[in-house]
Amino acid sequence: MILEIITWICSIELLRLSYIYKYRLNKVKLDLNKINKRPSIKSEFPHILINIPLLREQKIIRETLDFWSNINYPKNKLKINLITTNKEGKSKDSTYFLLKNLLNMKKYSKLKIFNHIHYPHKLGRKASQLNFALDSFQNNSSDNCYIGVYDADSRPHLDSLIYLADKSLTTKSKVFQQYSFYFKNYNEVGFFGKAIAVIQTRWTLIHEYYFANKNLQKKEIQRLIYTIGHGLFIRSDIFFKMGKFPEDTPIEDIAFGYKLTYSNIKVTPLLVFDNCEVPNSFKAFVKQNSVWFSGDGHLSEHVKQVEIKTGNRIKNYIKLNLIRRYELFRWFLGSFIVFCLILINILNLNYFNVSLIIFSGILFSLSCTHFINTNKNLHKLGYKVNLKKGFILLWPFLIFRSLISSLGPIYYLITKNINKLFKRKYEVYKTER
Repeated sequence: MILEIITWICSIELLRLSYIYKYRLNKVKLDLNKINKRPSIKSEFPHILINIPLLREQKIIRETLDFWSNINYPKNKLKINLITTNKEGKSKDSTYFLLKNLLNMKKYSKLKIFNHIHYPHKLGRKASQLNFALDSFQNNSSDNCYIGVYDADSRPHLDSLIYLADKSLTTKSKVFQQYSFYFKNYNEVGFFGKAIAVIQTRWTLIHEYYFANKNLQKKEIQRLIYTIGHGLFIRSDIFFKMGKFPEDTPIEDIAFGYKLTYSNIKVTPLLVFDNCEVPNSFKAFVKQNSVWFSGDGHLSEHVKQVEIKTGNRIKNYIKLNLIRRYELFRWFLGSFIVFCLILINILNLNYFNVSLIIFSGILFSLSCTHFINTNKNLHKLGYKVNLKKGFILLWPFLIFRSLISSLGPIYYLITKNINKLFKRKYEVYKTER
């Protein structure tokens, strides 16, 4: 009897999420329908300072320079800090050495937008590199300059900075986030990689973009918003007022986003997207998810620090924390519970319950494929991903990907406790390219 009750509860929750996700996708679609031609800027462009931290990026650094050389934005209003680190060193096969030689080439030096900064320490994470590069800029901060962060492999829409400038001039927003689609290597990866791309892009739309937009529309904060360390733009005076990026947490962007939320600073989503790669192996997928979960693993610490430093506590503080903790619980154990229920029901020969869970899981897993494949505005922005091709073969991989969502969080907790036991520092996994 207990097994039947738990099975029905999980199935109802999957169906509820499927309906909610479909509802949110339709709301986002209304926003995407507003995408027209590139905005026309009629007033002065704001200054933009892009910061790209680098660690073992030898394979793509030339491609990175070529991409940003062609970004659509007035070159006299744009600067790009390329930040190498002493963690990698300065040997002849290092990113530092290669970048230094590349920037001496006329095709890059004549643009006068690239600035090579070397972080001189071996300790420290991504936040340390960024803060070091921005320390010298602090005296020049203003309300007409935005600090941006991208990764070396970020390939946002070429008009992204134009959209940012337009939003900064037409709104009073202080922080902007360009969210990501995960179709950059869609045609190169197998069906498992394709399933990762579809489900991660769904999350971008139904959670990250949706709730950032909802927070703007409502007077009260509706959800804790984490920022993402690629496609993030902060007005420079606000960035230094917030105390720069936190260096005492593995994932600085999640902590920084919560800090903004508790300071009642809302994040405005840009209606143009970055295009990211997905992991090309099962092992890389698990490690990447463990890193993403690790940022929220320090949620209580983030909340406590913000209250101490700012004295702020937004009105619906308890509600927001409970909702986020439920989301984290669902991420941590949701798929594991569903997997166990399927296995137990199979062993008990209860095929009706098995069919019920699988049917609910299929609806949950496929809730955005039709949307992505048919939305004309996404295609206009260059995301011409044909999900109909091989769609029947993709189905089981979408279900499988949904069933292993818990592996990343479980891996994080295991490695965290092992490191704690042996008094080792937790090192964030870096996707090798």
